[in-house]
Amino acid sequence: SLRTHIYSSEATGSLKTIIITSSQSREGKTLVAINLSIVMAQDLEKPILLIDCNLRKPCVDIYLGLKSDRGLSDVLSGNTQLSDVLINTDVKNLTVLPAGQIPMTPTELLGSQKMKDLLAELKAKFDYIVLDAPPIIPYADPRILGPLADGAVMVVRTGVTRREAIARAESILKSVNCNILGYVLTGIEYHIPEYIHRHL
Repeated sequence: SLRTHIYSSEATGSLKTIIITSSQSREGKTLVAINLSIVMAQDLEKPILLIDCNLRKPCVDIYLGLKSDRGLSDVLSGNTQLSDVLINTDVKNLTVLPAGQIPMTPTELLGSQKMKDLLAELKAKFDYIVLDAPPIIPYADPRILGPLADGAVMVVRTGVTRREAIARAESILKSVNCNILGYVLTGIEYHIPEYIHRHL
């Protein structure tokens, strides 16, 4: 449903890189980024790249069961080559670029010219790129990544995320001219009425 909504608008015709973020931690953004990437790879049947841009608390590789000790941070710091850290997953058309070693200055790495050059190189190799970014309010990283992407999806956890936090995060993204594509609400429990449940 999320993939369909993102790419159903004519205005998103040039949409190639998408940031998945949230106002705060523990709202489910990484799972949304992973699931969106998998669905895009399966439905669109085009090369999809998922980049773990959370150089503070990365977990994309953990969720996907990937074994990696190097990744994005190592490429940006010049310690390894891009071709050595791209991981082809069991999902057809889906490649992952893990976060790599946790650096001392993640914001500086993400804001470097090398990051811009890297994204330009990856855009030539993949049809779509999904970036799992750190939360907006605690860290400056999404402010740096925002202008580098074509749009952002904000993840909001029901019963946890405060309206003020959402408004603040939205304001930060807009201040760096980041196009907010929409919101994903997580943590919802669906209640099936009894009169429907009897027919299931």
